[in-house]
Amino acid sequence: MDPLPIRSVPLLTQATTTVRKGGSGKQDAVQKTSQEFEALFIQQMFQSMRQSIPEGGLLKKDNATRIYEEMLDAERARVMARQQSLGIADAIERQVQRKK
Repeated sequence: MDPLPIRSVPLLTQATTTVRKGGSGKQDAVQKTSQEFEALFIQQMFQSMRQSIPEGGLLKKDNATRIYEEMLDAERARVMARQQSLGIADAIERQVQRKK
């Protein structure tokens, strides 16, 4: 498994900062952080799926196309996480609630 690419670091940093805030909105922080983790997981899944597609075709992929695809994958991952598509965020929330 490869280490996290640099573009995933801001999302991960934002997620850990949300958890550390705590306070009265702790439940909201847990929900937001678990949702961000699910989005990060989905984004990594999209990246792996994209890497499995052989290069070729009429047009060669340039750097701009790769950046666009990464941004598109990140946004799709956020939308899927908000819609609770995989249920990872729910499982994390339940686990955290059990630990209390």
